[in-house]
Amino acid sequence: SATDLPALLAEQRRSGARVVDLIPGHNPVHGAEATAAVVLHVDRHYETIWVEGSPLPALELSVASWPEPPNPGSEPMPAHVGFLPIGDGGPITRRRLSLWAAVDGDRIVDVHATSGRLTAGLSRLAPAHPYLQLPVLAEGLNEQTPTTTAMLTVLGIEALAGIDVPDSIQHARVFVAELERVQAHCGWLVSQATACADDALVNEARHGRERLAWLFVAVCGRRRPTGIHLPGQILIDRGPAEAALSEVTPHLSRLIDTARQSLSGRRGWRRRLEGVGVISTDAVDTHALSGPVARGTGLDLDVRRRAPYLTYDQLDFDVSVGAGGDVVDRCIVRLDEMAQSLRLARQALAAWHGPVQVEDVRVTPPPMPAATTQMIHHFELWMEGHGLQPASGATAFVAVEAPEGELGILLSSDGSSKPKRAHWRSPSSAHFRLLPALLQGQRF
Repeated sequence: SATDLPALLAEQRRSGARVVDLIPGHNPVHGAEATAAVVLHVDRHYETIWVEGSPLPALELSVASWPEPPNPGSEPMPAHVGFLPIGDGGPITRRRLSLWAAVDGDRIVDVHATSGRLTAGLSRLAPAHPYLQLPVLAEGLNEQTPTTTAMLTVLGIEALAGIDVPDSIQHARVFVAELERVQAHCGWLVSQATACADDALVNEARHGRERLAWLFVAVCGRRRPTGIHLPGQILIDRGPAEAALSEVTPHLSRLIDTARQSLSGRRGWRRRLEGVGVISTDAVDTHALSGPVARGTGLDLDVRRRAPYLTYDQLDFDVSVGAGGDVVDRCIVRLDEMAQSLRLARQALAAWHGPVQVEDVRVTPPPMPAATTQMIHHFELWMEGHGLQPASGATAFVAVEAPEGELGILLSSDGSSKPKRAHWRSPSSAHFRLLPALLQGQRF
């Protein structure tokens, strides 16, 4: 119950459990109050605590503030007249983060940040879509890593429905996920190099993204590998993958070396950013931080190691960690991750042998219906009200190590072809909560 939750969480945290996410109970799609939930990482797996009762307790965790899902259509405005908008004014950022700052000259004195609107909007839309449409819907969560969010959603559907997937498909997913991690970090590198006025590095990072785009064209026929993840299968061709990866690897390795020399190897860059944006190890636990932001503080928090998924437990890789938790540490961690992702992609490609589609009639239609019953099944798989129908009452929480951190999904089934409840845990939403503390006092 809600009254017992604080004592239960305190006991779990003393035993080493980590709070991953807090999911409010308000469910506007069904017009009723649904049960709230707390997701914990315990040992090498995740546990979900369902909370009944109202009002929900106030917890000593900033991640557990029990916010109501914001309205994606509203634009919260600060009460202070002197606030100015900061950041990209494009449609994607506007839906994900509303950031305003009050400035005194060139110094930031106050910050107003509202996040999580896009995630809340997807959670409202999901119960109106069949399971087979959820991966495409989830791709809108992050324009930098659409394939990773789709893969996470597919893993959640497979866990909910009990679909067993062979290692050949899992290796193929590792291959795509790690290359998209490199591509996302190249996008970060463009922004970092632009802030340092390093035009040569900006061009190198853009060329790296372009080379990865052509690799994806070779293996799946499109520049961004969207729409390739489906329950029980992945739409990708192994044939040209080896030659494409061999061609792009030297260029990306050279990009990583150049970035290290231009950024962490430059004395002026380190002098400017050392001690800026420091995050403590205590903040990692309090704010449920993850990814390079958490590893920059010196903590070895990587879902691929802490709660292995796909075939990461069969692959060899190192987890880079920092020491001081500042901007310099986070940059070094990301550059090291790019090299490790290339290493993982080569291993996954070498181990990838076998089919890329399971023989499960619940998710795989016959290639050419040869009988009336097969044709009926083929239509039912995609018809409204039919198709994939997990058992009523089944729930599943799955998390992956996305480029920005711990990305998770919670799915609940009512026995129909649409989820009763869906919630995406965006790592950036947790990181955005730190912006007021990190930005106050900084200069433009």
